[in-house]
Amino acid sequence: MSAERNGVLLLSELLDDPLTDPVNIAAEITAATTAALCVLSAAGEEGIPPAKKKRVEGEKGRALHFLADPEFVNRFRMKRSTVSELCILLAPHICNNFLTTEKKILATLWLLGNQESFQEVAGRFEIGVETLHTSLIDVCGALTLVMREIIIWPQKHHLEQVANDFMKKTGFPGVVGIIGGTQIGIPVPTQYVDAYKNRDNITSMQLQAVCDSNLQFLDITTGWPGSVHNARVFRNSPLQALLQKGSLPHLYHIIGDETYPLTSYLIVPYEDKEILTEVQKKFNVCHAFTQCTIERAFELLKHKFRRLKDLDMKLVERVPGIIAATCVLHNFILKVEGYGSSPVDIEPKNRKASSLHFTKIYAEEVQQKRNDLAKTIAHSGITFVK
Repeated sequence: MSAERNGVLLLSELLDDPLTDPVNIAAEITAATTAALCVLSAAGEEGIPPAKKKRVEGEKGRALHFLADPEFVNRFRMKRSTVSELCILLAPHICNNFLTTEKKILATLWLLGNQESFQEVAGRFEIGVETLHTSLIDVCGALTLVMREIIIWPQKHHLEQVANDFMKKTGFPGVVGIIGGTQIGIPVPTQYVDAYKNRDNITSMQLQAVCDSNLQFLDITTGWPGSVHNARVFRNSPLQALLQKGSLPHLYHIIGDETYPLTSYLIVPYEDKEILTEVQKKFNVCHAFTQCTIERAFELLKHKFRRLKDLDMKLVERVPGIIAATCVLHNFILKVEGYGSSPVDIEPKNRKASSLHFTKIYAEEVQQKRNDLAKTIAHSGITFVK
């Protein structure tokens, strides 16, 4: 990971090359940049004025501690006991100059879990808006500092267990992760607006993630503008570099939708523009059934942290750190409480297929691997319901 400026590489620093088209540069933020942004720390609090004085907690602040348990979970997205564990985890990384660690974390959780304005949330906690901004950056910085403890790519001796879990739940053999991308809405940037407009003409930032069968994220990459294609994000991510080095034995693979290229380590469906055999059709149905796992993970993430539906951050370079922090929280809650703690049943949304298709000329051994998987699925006798 880049360590420039305490792990924060500003977007403006990428736009200084006079030989490069600035619009293309805005759409070409590399994985090194996104990784650096995702290590956003409390040292990145430049430009946010410090709180002027410590406030005394009043009736509103005390009332938050007396919320009934269901209301507490609804507002803070986790149980009281989980908040206590989170405070212990983050305490070494949070500065307590003005507020306690607990109050900073609670204010941040409320802010991320609801779509109230900064002014409304600050009022609830009887702190200033500037102090709330500082707390948000401080807590999210601490979360990204512990990210490697919470978002973990499976080691080789764990691959069999991960694959077995997928096989039991979806019937797809050899799967150790599902890859996908989602858009996080952001305010219209002051520069390079077109680079951030996605196919729905909404300004956004990309989040690429791989999840396991329990909806926990195994890897994330964020920071790319909304106009960038999924395959391009993957191609420039640290994950692809890891997989290209042969980190997965031939028996294992991740799967992705048609927006990704077919490789020995990333299995995609057969293109339905061709006449498919019954074996290939069943493979595609099983693939789609399994692919829904990442959609459910994204829906759960956005359900718990509703600010991701419209992340109102004026500084674009702050956004990746906030997105990464919510992914850490997502995993932390699942590790401590399990998926059953979700208050609603999450249904995946239908995604729009990309208009960009890849060449059908794949290496023979790659095509053979997919064909062998298709035969295994066809002979399994499992019936899939999409």
